[in-house]
Amino acid sequence: MDYHTADPVPWIALPNFLPDELFKKLAQQVEDIPKQRWTRFTRNGSYMEECTNNYGDVAPLIRQLNLEMNSTEFVTWLEQFTKESKLIPDPHMVGAGLMKSYKGHSLKMHTDFNWNEELHLNRQLNLILYLSKEWQSDWQGGLQFRNLENTETVAEITPEPNTLLMWKYHPKLRHGHPHPMTCPDTVARVGFRIFYYTSNSIPEEKPHRSLYYEDEHGNPVDKK
Repeated sequence: MDYHTADPVPWIALPNFLPDELFKKLAQQVEDIPKQRWTRFTRNGSYMEECTNNYGDVAPLIRQLNLEMNSTEFVTWLEQFTKESKLIPDPHMVGAGLMKSYKGHSLKMHTDFNWNEELHLNRQLNLILYLSKEWQSDWQGGLQFRNLENTETVAEITPEPNTLLMWKYHPKLRHGHPHPMTCPDTVARVGFRIFYYTSNSIPEEKPHRSLYYEDEHGNPVDKK
């Protein structure tokens, strides 16, 4: 499958994204986060529990994962893979971080927020690394993409363990897993979400390198 020609927007699911032993440790650390650190998301009949960044002391590998996915190396890889330029990560993790849901829960079809008010940036790219220890497609919970006319479902991605899902933001892309999940009571649908942005800001003054005040009049000089 090619990311750039996927329907209805550029998207791809990459299986076995992390080394198996690292994935197992990450999945276990999700379970180590105390229940009181999670908040509930309950809009329009949806339900999931979220933990943005209040876990570093009990889940250090997940914190490290967050740092790595915000790093220059990872952002550069994303830009090369997606052909998107000048991607900007969000250190505040607005709307991002860990999510989990259980049997009977669903996420109703929706479009994503488009603007990061903390940073004044436009949303550009979505990533979810699925951290469930196990998952079966007949448990529901597959993320559905509708076509941009909202007349049919054109893709459904099962949240298989250690799969990285990425897709390009589009204001008309409706997506979700709208049917109540039928997984066992002991299994959670878990994911780590992270979003990337771009800016259309204009420099306040003409861009320049660092200047050195070394001419005879004390004016700034661009010296080699």
